[in-house]
Amino acid sequence: MTCIPLEEVIDNLEIWPDFYQRATLSFIKKRDDQLLKNFVAAGRPNIWANAQQTTERCPKCSHERAYFMQLQTRSADEPMTIFYRCANPECGNRWKE
Repeated sequence: MTCIPLEEVIDNLEIWPDFYQRATLSFIKKRDDQLLKNFVAAGRPNIWANAQQTTERCPKCSHERAYFMQLQTRSADEPMTIFYRCANPECGNRWKE
């Protein structure tokens, strides 16, 4: 199996730009989710226990409070990723910004 460099594939228009964008966003989401799982597995099982709350609205249940934390998931010159968890105990939805 031969691996073709991504730049070559894009240059040859073998994939459409919107597909590339969706694939890239999917990869970033999986990477960030894995980073958070690794962070929890590395000795922080109660990672949300001491998290601060903010007035961020949950996209799933519209509850007006959420726990949040910031992690550096990309290079140092990029902004930190903010992870949220809904403060509604019946929801517990997680999302990031």
